This record gives sequence, structure tokens and C-alpha cells, in this order.
Amino acid sequence: METRTSLRMLLLQLFGLVCELELEVVSVLLNSVLPNELGRDIHDNLDDKQKVLYSALVCTMIFSTAEVAPVSVYGEYEYLYNVSTEHVIVSWVDQFSVEYVTFLLDTIESSAADDSMEDIADGFLNLLLSFNQHFNDPADNIVMNSLMKQPNRKIFGEKLILLVNREEDPVAIKEPNVPSSLTKMLLDLYAHPTTASLFYTNDLLVIIDIITRQLSDLNPDDKNRGHFLELLYRLLKNTEYGEHHHRQADLELCLTRIFEEEEQHDNTASDKETVKMIWKDFKDYFKYFTLV
Repeated sequence: METRTSLRMLLLQLFGLVCELELEVVSVLLNSVLPNELGRDIHDNLDDKQKVLYSALVCTMIFSTAEVAPVSVYGEYEYLYNVSTEHVIVSWVDQFSVEYVTFLLDTIESSAADDSMEDIADGFLNLLLSFNQHFNDPADNIVMNSLMKQPNRKIFGEKLILLVNREEDPVAIKEPNVPSSLTKMLLDLYAHPTTASLFYTNDLLVIIDIITRQLSDLNPDDKNRGHFLELLYRLLKNTEYGEHHHRQADLELCLTRIFEEEEQHDNTASDKETVKMIWKDFKDYFKYFTLV
């Protein structure tokens, strides 16, 4: 990619504009060398804040559709010719790896001591939200693996809660993803007690408020409702909900209403099964399970 800063900035702006106009271009760019180039540029030029912001933005757009990324995104083979031995040395060079995610998280945390890094931190959070959409199994999730090693990410957690509270997906370009990048991040975080511990009690209560509101407001034909039911299940399983029982009565009303719905939509049956699982596995919190 062009190395001269002025031309590189123009190219980044052009890539961003094209991504907003045509999603098919996003797929083409995802399967090109561009994500790797942008990743290296972000890592190696952190002092050039404007360029890093544009690189992070375009990278976020490229990952935003949750399309399966090629293996080359996570690293690539490097070929070096040894003149003395006349042999080609082949080595694997990591790109978007656990170490790279840790670099992004470290930068977000360091922004607390440097106000000039605030925009960079926000851009890196969006990049992580976008990148995290590509992993279906939390056990294989590079973002979660990094957080498992160092779950005490105060600034990351605070910024994430602010976005969750706004209920606006910051990485969706045109059509919203289901689940949103925010819901997907919460689902993955609450899949394990270690990553679930990222949030303080007050943050946890805010998330429960949001789950309760969504379960109350979402229609039966909305697939997002199923994701919030699953999020509730994981939260109950991997946090100390019994210490506060926050919104317990409201949650029970939501679960009861969903369970008593007529099955007029494809999602209703699966939602009811999740409700039954919640009642069965967390019977100390809810009373209705005795009637099932």
C-alpha cells in the first residue's frame, strides 16, 4: 500500500467511502491484503494519530459484516532467502492474533492517562467489536482469549457499557447485524466466569436493566429477543446474580409472557425452550418453573 502519508490518507478516505456505498466491496477488501496492511500500519505508527484513526475506521468497516475472514487475516507466511545457505526460510508471521488484540486493549487502557488518546481508544474499541463478530465459539475467540489472560480492563469495560446503554451498534454500515456487535460482545464475555468478571456490579445491573427492557419490548418475530434470552442465561450462570436478584420480578414477568405466547412465529418455539432452560437451571431465582 502507498507509503506516503498524504496519498495514504486519501486512499483510506476513498476505501471508507466505497465501503459505505457498496457492501460487496467490503467482502473484496476483506479477502485482500488490506486488513493486514492496515493492522501493521496501526501497530507501527501509533504516534500518527490521524492516520491510525483512519486505518482503524477502514479496518472496522472491513470486519463489520461478520463475514468469515480468510486465514491470512490472522497471519501469513514470510519467505526469506538465505544467501549463505541458498535456502528459503519460511516462517509464520502473526497479524490479528491474541498479542495484537492485547496491544489494542493496552492502548485503550492507557488512554485514561492521556486525553489525546481518547479518540484512538474509541476507534480501537469499535475495531474490537467489529473483529469479534467473526468468532462463533468463545473458546476459539482471539478477543476473548486475550481478555482471559488479563480480564482487568477497566477502561474497555466502561467504554463498552456506555455504548451498550446507547443501544446503537457503532460498527454497522448499512443493515444491522443480528446480533449486533455489542450484543455479540456481551454474549461472548458472559460465556465464561473470568471474562464475565470484567464488569463491576453497577455495570452488571445496567446490563440486566437493558436485558429486561429488551425482553419486554421486542416482538416475538424479532430474532434479537432470542439473543437477549441467551445473554440472560449466560449472565445468570457466570455471575453472582443471587447476591442482588436485580429486576427479578420484572424478569419473571417477561419470561412468563414469552412462555405463554401462541407459537405464531418461527422464533417463538426456540425462545420458549430457552425460557424453560432458565427456569430449570436457575429455579432458585424464579417460581414459575414449578408449573412447567
